[in-house]
Amino acid sequence: MAIIESEQPTSVMPPEQGGEATIGAKPINAQSVVSPIRRRFRSSQVVWYLLGVIEILLALRFILKFIGANVSAGFTQFIYVISSPLAGSFMNVVNPSRVGKSIFDWSILLAMIIYALIAWGAVKFLVMSKPVSDQEAHNKLDSQD
Repeated sequence: MAIIESEQPTSVMPPEQGGEATIGAKPINAQSVVSPIRRRFRSSQVVWYLLGVIEILLALRFILKFIGANVSAGFTQFIYVISSPLAGSFMNVVNPSRVGKSIFDWSILLAMIIYALIAWGAVKFLVMSKPVSDQEAHNKLDSQD
């Protein structure tokens, strides 16, 4: 049963006695209470989604530079402007390789790797914060030997 803190009066009568949990006059049910596990799951989905958006923007930036796209074209400008804050911290960490108009920008690849590692670490942290039973902890520790 979920514990809900509220300033409003609450009542809980067992379902077998015909009662239901309420907050004030508003009944609650199990679906309306979000469990910590579901929040962690949804948070990890959001982290992976954001990583996907970031990786796509950086990959498009890398490809446009690599193929020597026209910087005055609207789409190219749009991608460069949107991805600039994501790639800006990594610019000039490694000098890009140039052949004609093509630019192989190592800094963008570095940014993609770093963002992926940050997302992986964030999701690992969410998984580690999951409650663990004594039996599950014992089994995991035994398997690590």
